[in-house]
Amino acid sequence: MFQKLLNALKHRVTIWHKSSRQRPTLSPSLRLLIKHKHYLQNRYRHSRLEADRLRLRSWEKVLQREFRQFKADNWHKFMANVASPNPVTFWKSIKVLNRKKSTQFAAITKNDNTTLKSTKEIIDYLFEHFSERFAPPAIDVNNTTDREAQEVWDRLNQVDPDCMYRAWSQSDLKFDAADVKKVIAVMKTKNSAGFDLVSNTL
Repeated sequence: MFQKLLNALKHRVTIWHKSSRQRPTLSPSLRLLIKHKHYLQNRYRHSRLEADRLRLRSWEKVLQREFRQFKADNWHKFMANVASPNPVTFWKSIKVLNRKKSTQFAAITKNDNTTLKSTKEIIDYLFEHFSERFAPPAIDVNNTTDREAQEVWDRLNQVDPDCMYRAWSQSDLKFDAADVKKVIAVMKTKNSAGFDLVSNTL
């Protein structure tokens, strides 16, 4: 009945095409192993021979071992992306956790090979790790650029707003608060705040 439904739909639509591109979650080698397992299952159903049963059982053990290795490799790859210094890679990996609410950390291994299993220890370790990774950059007083930037920031904090308004009114660069709001309105609001802790949400 399902095949007849597909044939009817194919003749009803005006334009249709067959998609040959697939994006399975399993690797090509695992798909081949599963395909061969199905072949062995069908062979044993028809023959009921002891040799076919033993061959199917052995192949099932091989497939289970490959599945465990596949899951372990995916987990190590995910943890490497989470620990990546690239913010784009980090947030793409964290979005997977947001979609899958059931995903939890059962344990985590520190750099000294110490395994943390309690929820509080895992949370404290991750909080400390990412607090250090995304901490504001330290200002080097011996660096000319850092020192000048800090001096400019200190002077701006001490300037009277009325003085800033008069300087702006005499400048060739004209913009007001409405122009700033228009720029902020088109910025991405789902990104996290930077070191200044200022969100793009109006």
